[in-house]
Amino acid sequence: GIGNRWASRHTGSLEVYRRGRRFVHIDIEPTQIGRVFGPDLGIVADARLALEALVAEARRRRDAGRLPDRSAWVAACARRKRSMRRRSDFDEVPIKPQRVFQEIMATFDRETRYVTAIGLYQIAACQFLEMYRPRQFLICGQAGPLGWEIPAAIGAKLAEPEREVVAICGDYSFQFLIEELAVAAQYRVPFVTVVLNNAYLGLIRQAEMGYEMDFEVQIGFENVNAPEIDAYGVDHVKAVEAMGGIARRVFTPGEIAPALAWAREEAERRQLPVVVEVITEKVTNIAMGPEIDRITEYEPTLDLALEDA
Repeated sequence: GIGNRWASRHTGSLEVYRRGRRFVHIDIEPTQIGRVFGPDLGIVADARLALEALVAEARRRRDAGRLPDRSAWVAACARRKRSMRRRSDFDEVPIKPQRVFQEIMATFDRETRYVTAIGLYQIAACQFLEMYRPRQFLICGQAGPLGWEIPAAIGAKLAEPEREVVAICGDYSFQFLIEELAVAAQYRVPFVTVVLNNAYLGLIRQAEMGYEMDFEVQIGFENVNAPEIDAYGVDHVKAVEAMGGIARRVFTPGEIAPALAWAREEAERRQLPVVVEVITEKVTNIAMGPEIDRITEYEPTLDLALEDA
């Protein structure tokens, strides 16, 4: 690992995670090495210098005929990545969030920078979005800062104005720092935010499943000022407009692509933050598990022939 933390959300139990493997941990901060578990080798170094040294040593061993040939394993991993897919082509109403990510990937180009924070939507984003460049997927890590998406998107856009920025968040996270849209409107910072509104604390609900609970995690209500959204609570479209932004709401899969294309054009044309709120099904379980060898897939998976992948 290079500059990583071996956080529990990544490892599961250390007994299973470490079984049959050896670990090298490289970090510029010496107190991080061994903080979670003692690696077989700890190296205090700058990440770039360490990588350059490792590559140089690997080339030396290759040239000396001492480097194992792992090309077959690399090729097998690449084949599995192409052929083993999670479904995203759902047509159900209310919308399944997997379909939203399919439409996002179809709408925005490979240079787009994505921002997301923490929650079930963030885990889904990790599974369904595809990245092609370094620093293309900005994520807050394990700190749990709900609401991080909007200010982070502002920063990402100001840092590289020529690159499109898309923030992805759930309704609860969106409400934490929605007022920062007014900052983006004031300073004319254009980006697109996609809000997956399930009127639920989805990650907490899914974590409660093991205890057969579903306690106080529904945040929807009958909004007398917005009967069109049924029991989904806050009218985010009006809230965005109150902050000086532009927003649209969609209810069906067929509306997602036109709304995303509209948001993209409006953000650029008007130099303002634009929000697309997608009303999704209230209960969705995203693939995960307590251990790396106990992952539960809640939806059908695809095993494509390579020519179709």
